[in-house]
Amino acid sequence: MRQACRPVRKIIQPELQSKIVQGIEQYWSPEQVIGRLKLPISVPTIYRALRDGLLPKILIPKLRRQGRITYGKSERCGKLSATTSIELRPAIVARRERIGDWEGDTVAGTRGSGHFLTLVDRATSFLVARTAKLRQSWQQ
Repeated sequence: MRQACRPVRKIIQPELQSKIVQGIEQYWSPEQVIGRLKLPISVPTIYRALRDGLLPKILIPKLRRQGRITYGKSERCGKLSATTSIELRPAIVARRERIGDWEGDTVAGTRGSGHFLTLVDRATSFLVARTAKLRQSWQQ
């Protein structure tokens, strides 16, 4: 019942798909395909159809900008490369029986506003919290 409320995807119409495929095979950009053929869809719809597999993937190398198929930015800053997953921590740490097993978290504010660090002992729930502005040392 709920699926009946969703809009029908125009891109699944075979005649529309064939026009898009023909345009991209001629090395037209999706903008050119829509403009020259007067198609009733948007540019993101074509990229989304390629990404979701509604159009043949062999068309992707014929696009001028293959990078536009991926949506969203993959966050690179703030990612720690040498981290251990929570699932891989020793069982004794998960049981919270010994003092000295710390769990840390950081929060970065808006650009230039500073950072917040929390460290919590898993056994005693002792909390250490610090704030810092950019180019300053950690403060209490």
